[in-house]
Amino acid sequence: MADPIRVGFLGIEHIHADYWQDVFQGSPHTELVGACAVTPGLIESKGKELGYKSWDDRDALLNACDAIVICAPTTHHAEMMELAARAGKKILLEKPMASSTEDLDRIGAVLEETGAWLMQAYPKRCDPINKEIRAILDSGDLGTLSLMRIRHGHVGASSPFFGGTWYTDPDLAGGGTIMDEGSHAADFVRRTFGDPEEVSCFISNSAQGYEVEDTGIAIYKWANGLVGEIVPTFQFHGGDNSIEVYGTHGALIVSGVDLGSRDLTETAFLKTFIVPKDSGRAGKLVDHDEKKWMISDTVPQFKKDTPRFHKNVASTFVDAPVAGDPPPCTYLDGCRASEMIIAAYESAETGRTVKIKYG
Repeated sequence: MADPIRVGFLGIEHIHADYWQDVFQGSPHTELVGACAVTPGLIESKGKELGYKSWDDRDALLNACDAIVICAPTTHHAEMMELAARAGKKILLEKPMASSTEDLDRIGAVLEETGAWLMQAYPKRCDPINKEIRAILDSGDLGTLSLMRIRHGHVGASSPFFGGTWYTDPDLAGGGTIMDEGSHAADFVRRTFGDPEEVSCFISNSAQGYEVEDTGIAIYKWANGLVGEIVPTFQFHGGDNSIEVYGTHGALIVSGVDLGSRDLTETAFLKTFIVPKDSGRAGKLVDHDEKKWMISDTVPQFKKDTPRFHKNVASTFVDAPVAGDPPPCTYLDGCRASEMIIAAYESAETGRTVKIKYG
């Protein structure tokens, strides 16, 4: 067997680092060399808690590794990406890629110059239920798609400590719930429906009074007429439908794939209603007593095993280089999702609909 891939963390501030380090410590293909952090004192406490070495010297850590995982606050991503790429390391980058067009351009430029291997992290891509969703949509059974809705968030704001974390510091996070949670939805949306053309967005911090928004809604429109909304928040205590897609011949509803519905929804996580070909498609309404959901047996991995759901990202990052495969989620993927979010903030700031600028 080949020598294990030596992995180090540049930043461990994002909670996903806690899941990923477990994979790197347990895989026969990797050796977790250690980590450094942006936040003073964090690396010492985390390293002791989770059993890996703490590094004060970032350059020394880079020199000791073959691969680098960046889990630092978002506004540090571009700087750390450049360091890792110029050092010739394979890179796993926490989402979102960046909070500004300037940082996206900086990352793109260094990747073009160095040819570094980069995998953008989006855990939803690794949940099998998303393949089933895609297969249903690709089948065309829903007809022409006209409307989609995605809710994605968590209940972090219910903690008295959340307001003091980097997630609510605009200088570190680059934004609030649209940036952090909306990024998950943006990747799912563009991967499923293509890149939207324009966005109108509204944000609010009225519930918690953070310096960043705790609630938002971004409404996107596609060239084919599809309209969709992303609704993220830091205070989803409960919910049901995580994803809704409506077409001229039916509807698709998904639950259990966000924290609002994971703990409350117990059955029928993926359901569809398709208008019979001999009924509503010919202009005749379907009788209400004939309408029934078609329910899939699939349970989202996020519902069944949330830690495994997040660990899948790190496992994929290990497996792809070992097999000599290209990154399954690329710079372009991370860049386009970030451009969707950056445009949403521009709309919220200016109060107008914004054409999304793709690089």
